[in-house]
Amino acid sequence: MERVVVILNPVAGRGRAVELAERLRKGLLEKGAQVEVMETQAAGDGTRMGLGLSPEVEHVFVVGGDGTLREVAAGVLQGAGHAALGHIPLGNANVVARELGIPLDAKKAVEVLPEGRAESFDVLEVNGHLVLAMVGVGYDAHLAASMERARAGAGKAWYRVHGDSLYGAVGAFHLLKPELRRFRLLADGRPLEGEFTGCTVSNMRTYAKGWAPNPDADPQDGWMNYQALKPGWMPSTVLSLIAAARHRPLPERLAARGSATSMVIRADKEFPWQADGDSMGMARELNITLRPGCLRLLVPKTTQ
Repeated sequence: MERVVVILNPVAGRGRAVELAERLRKGLLEKGAQVEVMETQAAGDGTRMGLGLSPEVEHVFVVGGDGTLREVAAGVLQGAGHAALGHIPLGNANVVARELGIPLDAKKAVEVLPEGRAESFDVLEVNGHLVLAMVGVGYDAHLAASMERARAGAGKAWYRVHGDSLYGAVGAFHLLKPELRRFRLLADGRPLEGEFTGCTVSNMRTYAKGWAPNPDADPQDGWMNYQALKPGWMPSTVLSLIAAARHRPLPERLAARGSATSMVIRADKEFPWQADGDSMGMARELNITLRPGCLRLLVPKTTQ
């Protein structure tokens, strides 16, 4: 009898996670699986649950957003097990689900993902943190930090009603009041010429809701891709957002681009950074390394 664990964030999807986890549990039981359901209650619970899994567990289904998936994946990779992870997406952006072709309709994902196939994917490790999709400094990191404060404070009700419009308002604010901190970058130990006002390092091409600042990124090719914005003001940032939405690279006059297996991002003062769209606090240096093919994720059988 196959052993399966379902880990859910009970507040994800405005509380729909509980209902979907129960639907998933019943479906897995009908297939003859032995199923255990766990609920996270606080930050870090997903990692502790993934770390504590029995080596006999073959599949773990995560019902929640990219942040919950990232936590569970970190625990699984630290632990003794080799379970394949399936993501039932209930976040705002659902970057990993978009990348892997998992239905964004969570009910549909519950139907198709248990029949999916496991594939090996690269991940990034950043200052000891596991990252699945991307790391960002500059405009997007300031936006992520402001959104975290807004969702916990005055913008909480707004976010529940229409999160995208809150992102738009906060994003416009940071365009009109830009942070002009400069960064220095090394790619595979080689310093990049000049300084930069922002950088996105991608393991997956998907960013936000289907954007792609690094459209050549592939989580199975053993490389990370980067785009580093050269000094400029609002026009350069706006052009980078337009290019990402259109899945096109920026021209060389605006950004340095390339691929590497390790990167370092440094600044003279502390700066905010984001991982998979979540604010990760402050740092003066980020050390980013690629861990090739170490994480097994379920993808729908129809995905090519």
